[in-house]
Parts: sequence; C-alpha cells; structure tokens
Amino acid sequence: MKEKILKNKMVIGIGIIIILNVLWLSHTQDITQKGTLIQDEGNQLEMECGNESQSIPEAQENLITESKIDVTQDKLFDQEASTKQEVTRSLEQKSMDEAQMEEARPVVTQVPIYICGEVLQPGVYEVASTAIINDVVKKAGGLTREADLTAINLASPVQPNEKIIIPKEGQEIDKLEDSYENRERNETLPSAQPAMESPIDASNERLSGLVNINTATKEQLMTLNGIGAVKAEAIIAYRQEKGRFDSIDEIMQISGIGDKTFEKIKQFITT
Repeated sequence: MKEKILKNKMVIGIGIIIILNVLWLSHTQDITQKGTLIQDEGNQLEMECGNESQSIPEAQENLITESKIDVTQDKLFDQEASTKQEVTRSLEQKSMDEAQMEEARPVVTQVPIYICGEVLQPGVYEVASTAIINDVVKKAGGLTREADLTAINLASPVQPNEKIIIPKEGQEIDKLEDSYENRERNETLPSAQPAMESPIDASNERLSGLVNINTATKEQLMTLNGIGAVKAEAIIAYRQEKGRFDSIDEIMQISGIGDKTFEKIKQFITT
C-alpha cells in the first residue's frame, strides 16, 4: 500500500515538473519574441532617426540655395528697373535737347534767284537766304566748259531776287543795276576814298562834261554806261595802286571792262 502511494507521488511529481518546464519554455519563447519585436522596433526607430538626421542638413542646404536664388533675382530685378529708369531719363534728356536745338535754330527762308549765262540750266531757283552763288550754280546743273570762273565769286552770298550772269571766257556782258557785277559788295574790294581833285581838273571836267577817270568819285564813275559799283571801285583801286591812268584806253586793264564796254564809254571819259 505504501509503495503504491509512493509511486503515485512520484508520477504526480514528474507530471508537475513536466508542466512547469512546458510553462517555462512557453514563457521564455514569449519573452524572446517580445525582445525581438522590441529590438526590431528599436532598429526601425533608429533608422528613421538617422534618416531624419541626414535630411536636416539637406533641407538646410536647400533653404540656403533658395534664399540665394531669391536674393539674386531681387538684384537682377533692381538692376533691370534701374536700367529702365536710366534709359527713360536719357531719352527724355535727348528730347529736351532736340527741342532746345530746334528752338535755337535760325529760321531759314527761301529766296528766288535768276541765274543765266554759262550754266547748263538757266532759270529762276528758290534757295536758302543763307546760300552762296555756288549753291545756285549747282541747282542750275553746274557750269559749262566755256564759263569764266575768274569773272564771278562763287563763294559770295546771294541776295533776294538777284540776277546772276555767268559769262564766257573773254565775253563782255552788259551790266544791269540788279546784276551780280553791279551790286555793291564791301567784301569784294576795300572801300576807297575819292581821289582829291585839283581845281584845274575839276574845272576842265565840268566844262567838258566828261568823266575824268583819274579824279571821278565812285558815284560819278557809275553814271557811265556799263559801269556799276563793283567796276567803279575797281577803277578807284587801280588808280590808287598805279597812281593814275595815262590814257583812257588803259581802263581796259580793269577786269570785266573789254572792247565792247570801252566803245560805249570812251567818248564820255577823259584823263
């Protein structure tokens, strides 16, 4: 009976031990699984933290780059606006300068000029009041090959309603009061004082009714047919330079006075 009870106790004891071992193993596996889960969670958390720690510098760098781009764009915008303002001011100043120049520019009127003789297209031409004779010659197509350039001053300024005669070489032209050769030009010859007349010469001249080319004034010389202001001044200048005319035909030494003009005046002059 005792042996049977002892065996039962042993069986019960072994069963308890087996149950305890099973429970222990189950508990140990459960702990191990939890530890693994915890470790996995820790690793995942560590990886996320690492990624976040790595993304922070990149974000900072991106922010700095964007800031630099914004600053550069602002500078470019300011420079563009400044350039536009400078261009606008420059254009406004240019417009003001042009307006002032236009106001200060003298008004040039057009005047009619009649040109004839040795030009290709004689006629009346409108030229600026500040023009010179050469400008009129150009409008008339230029000079012919036979034109006498020594008989006219191409650089002389024009006068309104003037008649300009361009002669041939060696040609005598009957002068008109409004022609180029007869008008008074202070720049052509220096003004000459009338020669002093001796009482005898003046008396003889008045008695004879002739014009003494050695003593006559400019106005007296201009009473001769074909002698205008320019020729009269040239006669006075010649006798001042040479002293006097020795004979009346010596007057043909004056430029523009040739045989034709001399024939008209020789019976009205004396020395």
